[in-house]
Amino acid sequence: WLDGRNAGRIDPPVVGGFVGDKGTFVARDAFQGKPITVRFRWHDIYRARPHWEQAFSAEGGATWEVNWVNFFTRTIRQPASLAGNDDEDVPQRRDWDFLVGKWHVHNRRLRQRFARSTEWDEFESTLVNWPVLGGFGNVGDNKFAYPGAAYRGMSFRVFDRDSRTWSSWWLDGRSPTQLAAPLRGSFSNG
Repeated sequence: WLDGRNAGRIDPPVVGGFVGDKGTFVARDAFQGKPITVRFRWHDIYRARPHWEQAFSAEGGATWEVNWVNFFTRTIRQPASLAGNDDEDVPQRRDWDFLVGKWHVHNRRLRQRFARSTEWDEFESTLVNWPVLGGFGNVGDNKFAYPGAAYRGMSFRVFDRDSRTWSSWWLDGRSPTQLAAPLRGSFSNG
């Protein structure tokens, strides 16, 4: 989970899976400085109204306090971004608009790094990028036709209003439990 109100923090990943029409995912986290176990449960995922619940345990799962429940009603099958925030006066929320859409990308990747290599691999990829968090974030889904081993990855970026910088993370589909450290920066002069 990445909360736009605290752009520099990503919650620990919950790990689990689905059996039938139910899913259970857990993680270790902290609440008000104390260690807790977090549990997400999905119910009735193949029905018209699936629902999700979040619960915390301060006793390692011996007891649970359900503290959030969501009931989902699909309003449209094709996803689309939600409307923007009321903070139209923050120009940085439009910084990544140039990348929104579906793209064909030609890639050149140096074969060996820090080895004075001059050999490049060239390959194609597809990128689909869309805004989230009312323009204060965006997600890119990438499919690479890398020679001998096609793979996928995703990028996501979020704007920190306090520092006026963007954080950009990369998640490689070949090692999906390892989230790379974010790059941070901003746009200037166009």
